[in-house]
Amino acid sequence: MKKLCTTSNLPLPTSVSRTVFLCTVLAVLQGCASVSANGGKYTTSTTKDPFNITAQADRAYQRGDWLVAEKYYEELTRAVPQDAYGWTRLGNIRLRQNNFAGAVHAYRGAIERSPEAPRAHYNLATAHLLLAREALENARQHLPKNDGGARIINDKLSHFDSLIYEPFIEVTSPNDGLIGQTRSQ
Repeated sequence: MKKLCTTSNLPLPTSVSRTVFLCTVLAVLQGCASVSANGGKYTTSTTKDPFNITAQADRAYQRGDWLVAEKYYEELTRAVPQDAYGWTRLGNIRLRQNNFAGAVHAYRGAIERSPEAPRAHYNLATAHLLLAREALENARQHLPKNDGGARIINDKLSHFDSLIYEPFIEVTSPNDGLIGQTRSQ
């Protein structure tokens, strides 16, 4: 059986529709712990419902509430461990927070679960470039004033700026179009 949908262009199992497949996942996960949002805050509840976790995470993500979204996506990675979507979104959040090492870790988690996901590979490369850029900036700050290495570092930094045009590529939520049809928000 293939993994849960991690990007909009990855197929779900061919013998089961997306809705039926996700409902089956929900039935299997009943009775476990979950999370729910209360006024934009992260809280833990008693049911592990991937639809609810994803919906709460996606809402916080779209609001730009990175700390709350990060908690929900972390919860999603525990609720549906074989799914790469939560890991990819965690990487995106960590890039936005300038936590480049955390982004690398999250994107590697996504790639382990979905090696064919081009967005996770692209975003991982972007996170590595941003880590390298950060290291070059730190090196420049610690160079003595008359050190000739500053010109080399500045040249490399200008090349990084041209390489990093878009910091990452978004992924589509697996809940898109399903939450309103199968569950109340």
